[in-house]
Amino acid sequence: MKSIGQLAGYDQTASGNMTVEFRVTGIRPNFQCTSSYSGPSLNGNYIAVSFEVETLPSLAEAPVPAFHLSEYNMAILSPSGVLENDSVGNAPWCLQDSEELPWGIGPGQKAYGTIVLDSAHTSGSLLIALPGGARWEWTF
Repeated sequence: MKSIGQLAGYDQTASGNMTVEFRVTGIRPNFQCTSSYSGPSLNGNYIAVSFEVETLPSLAEAPVPAFHLSEYNMAILSPSGVLENDSVGNAPWCLQDSEELPWGIGPGQKAYGTIVLDSAHTSGSLLIALPGGARWEWTF
């Protein structure tokens, strides 16, 4: 379990040393899309998740020397703890490009941005799962 603003770390090299550090800086249910390409929420509610990401120079040693995080690494748990089947829905078209978390953050870089989910819930928990079994959870 993590709190909003609490640091999370990830090792893409299997060396035991962190290559990426990130924070969820906000989780906003009832988010209104900003892109002219967005449509209505497929599941009932957009949830915006804001991030700060910093990659360490050691990321250059990873098999893929870039950090990727998207709505496909995330899911929503209902307030009763049931995993939602589809937390992506229409979310990929919700934001303007300038608001999104950049794709492919390289070694020694910092990035800020938002990823949107499309959920039936306005409260519950955000789950993030990355390759290698790394998992985190935030209650909102």
